[in-house]
Amino acid sequence: MTPTTHWYCDSCHLVIANREDGWVEWITASDAPPATRGLRIVHRLSASPRRTSGGCQYDAKVESARDGGRLSDDSLDQFLGPNGVMLALSLADAGVRQAAHFEFLKRLFVPGYERARFHLRAGIAAGVIQPNLPPGRWDKDVDTLLTWASTQGRSP
Repeated sequence: MTPTTHWYCDSCHLVIANREDGWVEWITASDAPPATRGLRIVHRLSASPRRTSGGCQYDAKVESARDGGRLSDDSLDQFLGPNGVMLALSLADAGVRQAAHFEFLKRLFVPGYERARFHLRAGIAAGVIQPNLPPGRWDKDVDTLLTWASTQGRSP
């Protein structure tokens, strides 16, 4: 299976056509230990279809006023580069919830998962894949799910 080459923006839900157009961001609360919310992949401002209205990224002033949260971010390209795995794993130390962190890691590093994730519930309900498969089966699950989604006319 080929590596993921595009992602879907968690803000506008449109395609991020290449890794250079993506941005990763999260909000860290000022509490100790740190608690993080809102980990997401979005368009960087220069590539956003919402450029004229502030873009797809969080507004740091709004998030700070909301609960004192501090915006943290970096380019998607950094997470996919040579040190990307270590950078992505370091978010666990920033207090990212385990489920959100695992989902983020799959989106970055499991080929095809970015598209397949939209069809997981329907695929499980239809019996196409089973949610309790042993570790190491994601590649087959993703391929099976994407093939099924295609035959069903599902997108993305």
